[in-house]
Amino acid sequence: MLRSIDEVGSWNALLATAFGHFVLYKSALLLALAALGAGNRFWNVPQAIRSLAELRRVGGTELAVAGLVFVLAGVLTGLAPPSLSGQAAPSSQPLVASGSDFSTSVRVRLEIAPGFPGPNRFVAQIADYDTGRPIAADRVTLRQYAQLAANPIILAMGASYFCVKFLRYALDSWLPAFLNIQGLDVARASYYSQIFDFAGLGGVILAGWALDRWFKGNWAAVCACMAVGVIAGYVAVINFGGSPLAVAVCFGLVGF
Repeated sequence: MLRSIDEVGSWNALLATAFGHFVLYKSALLLALAALGAGNRFWNVPQAIRSLAELRRVGGTELAVAGLVFVLAGVLTGLAPPSLSGQAAPSSQPLVASGSDFSTSVRVRLEIAPGFPGPNRFVAQIADYDTGRPIAADRVTLRQYAQLAANPIILAMGASYFCVKFLRYALDSWLPAFLNIQGLDVARASYYSQIFDFAGLGGVILAGWALDRWFKGNWAAVCACMAVGVIAGYVAVINFGGSPLAVAVCFGLVGF
């Protein structure tokens, strides 16, 4: 909000430019979102013990309004703010970024012109990393994107990533509440749930070491071993999670 005020610069620019109009739209939606949140906090949450209908209805409205806020924020990134209108015309020199892939097979040079807020032209030059010979890539169509998305390997990777992240974020968000239900007080449940994250840090270090020492760069084999470990962790939760501490330790194996 403060940055928008700085970018608009004056009341006239706020009311007379497209950038100012979208700032007003976004500000109004943010105020509506705050009002909905306050209503939920002070009226609907206390009544949730009797009925969740109103809480769910307002929560759904909040999600819809938040989605519109993100859309307007995206539109604002493509509009030149009024504060730039009085500046000299931007240089004809484009912004340039270059780099290569991790396996050093291709080089990419990206030009962005004019490099100011608003419409820009992007030109990517792709060349072989060793020879410098251009790689034919005139354009990428929506159909080609669709063909890539329909690739069985891409679909399998996406499904696997979704399942892993779903479980991980579900644990990361709900493990303290679950441990509290199991009998721990809130403070101890918060501390015990950190076992999951710290075990994950150790798993990352061990996976990197094993990748170089034992698996010789074979990521597929490392991921397969880690998947077996996750399954073993959930089996341990089901069979040995008789106490809150045991549950936390078993979920630490999942995080590892």
